[in-house]
Amino acid sequence: MADKTAGLSKPSFRQLSREQLIDVLRSEIEKETHELLRAMDNGEVKIVLRQVDKCASLYRRVRHLHNNKVILNYLNSAGRKGSRTGFHWALLTAAEEEGLPISGANLRYQCGPVQVEVDPEGLGVKIDGKLYSTYRVKRLIKIIRRRLDSLGKSTMRQWSTVEFREKLLEAYNSLTIGRSSKDVLLIEIYRWLLKDSGSNGMVYSKRVFAEDLSRLWREPDQGVPGFRLSLDPVRDSRLTFIVTDSTGKERPVGSIRLTKEA
Repeated sequence: MADKTAGLSKPSFRQLSREQLIDVLRSEIEKETHELLRAMDNGEVKIVLRQVDKCASLYRRVRHLHNNKVILNYLNSAGRKGSRTGFHWALLTAAEEEGLPISGANLRYQCGPVQVEVDPEGLGVKIDGKLYSTYRVKRLIKIIRRRLDSLGKSTMRQWSTVEFREKLLEAYNSLTIGRSSKDVLLIEIYRWLLKDSGSNGMVYSKRVFAEDLSRLWREPDQGVPGFRLSLDPVRDSRLTFIVTDSTGKERPVGSIRLTKEA
């Protein structure tokens, strides 16, 4: 039986986070174990010996990924070639996608009133002092949301059109200070607003931000007084938001410019 991991080239493995790689290896262990049991049932001695070696090799790789040094390197690793492979970047990226205002570094993070502390020795992650034996980002995001819910803090951030307009202008003016270009990436505006909403743990997802922006863009009378609002596409699709214009058509945009009207 061919090695199931052969289909994944080395560059592909390098793009995987530690947790993703563990999942891949566990999946391979399950497949190879099934083949081992089948060979044992059929009395295929040579295949049994080969499968034992394969399973042992896969288990060794998984154990290596649970080594304290490997864990510490993973927790502190930075982004690489546009692929955020380390725990730090994976946590912040997942939180941003969910609209959770998480900030921090050096294994200590804050999400509104919730404290998140990472154990570098492989024990797991503490959320408000309670230890969870995992570094799986998706699970931790759910636990943080539940913690916010229990504190009565995990409510969706909602602004009126006037409030959103004021916040947008405040964010834009803050981000353009000292810049020669007055074009600002929408992701910068979103992160600024997310940080602002993070003072009490409120959730502000990218979807809601796009809806707020759409409402401002498609209704001229709801725009920013004294300014002409322009939204433009960007090359990087990861920085794109889908907004609806005045005709009801969805458009991918990624930058904003506010030009003072004469």
